[in-house]
Amino acid sequence: NTYVAIATPVSVGPDSAFQVLTRVYAMLELPVAPANGKRAIGNDEIKIRRRIAGIPMQNVLDCGDKQGLPNAETWDIHMNLLSYVEAMPDGKAQVLTRIQATGNPTDVSNRDLTPCSTRGELEKKIADMVLKLIAGK
Repeated sequence: NTYVAIATPVSVGPDSAFQVLTRVYAMLELPVAPANGKRAIGNDEIKIRRRIAGIPMQNVLDCGDKQGLPNAETWDIHMNLLSYVEAMPDGKAQVLTRIQATGNPTDVSNRDLTPCSTRGELEKKIADMVLKLIAGK
């Protein structure tokens, strides 16, 4: 599985962009752990079910399905969420978000975790809110 960070160019410098990104994480009530690296925020061990940032998990992740029901809706999800800011040559910045996730049925704790792929909805929501806050400054 390859995990691609989804990049969004912003009209402010890296420090301002990171301040806005931090506010967005708080507004979305995303659990934050100390991140390695400058201008990085996220959590490498989010255990979650059903929803994140107000979005149904089946819209955030694709973990396959069972009898037509998306596994992401019913499984325990283990998510590694990272957003970070990169400086651009023109002095502006871009905000990048990357999700890695695995899941397993709630009734079987010792089952191997199944990789889930992102549908891009959570990354888009983070990016959209960053852009809205910057525009509203």
